[in-house]
Amino acid sequence: MGKKGAPRKDENIDLEKVYLFGKFKATYETMASYFDVSVRTVERWMSYDKEKPETMTAFCRSYKKGLGDMKLTLSEAQVKTAIEDRNPTLLVWLGKQHLGQSDKKEIDQTIKGVNIQFGVEPDETND
Repeated sequence: MGKKGAPRKDENIDLEKVYLFGKFKATYETMASYFDVSVRTVERWMSYDKEKPETMTAFCRSYKKGLGDMKLTLSEAQVKTAIEDRNPTLLVWLGKQHLGQSDKKEIDQTIKGVNIQFGVEPDETND
């Protein structure tokens, strides 16, 4: 764990390194160890009022930028692999995630005046 005592301000931190930590989704524990601070200090650097984005620290912005870039790179690689390699499993998964596709089949059938629905939650059948 990092050292105790008065925390350093995040302005003294190498923000390029923080960006890389975000890009590899480093844990607070890993960052605390690297910067030689407590996990609680990293938690403070990463916290901000979600309704007031201007309260976000430079440390947090750098980490989130790296994390966002990693997610974009991963998404691009998945789409490229799915399309170029014609990977059916990945194509189906991407269709479900981004196009609202599903394997769910709904059957609506009336037998002798009784409406029977499959694939629908019981409370949804009460009109």
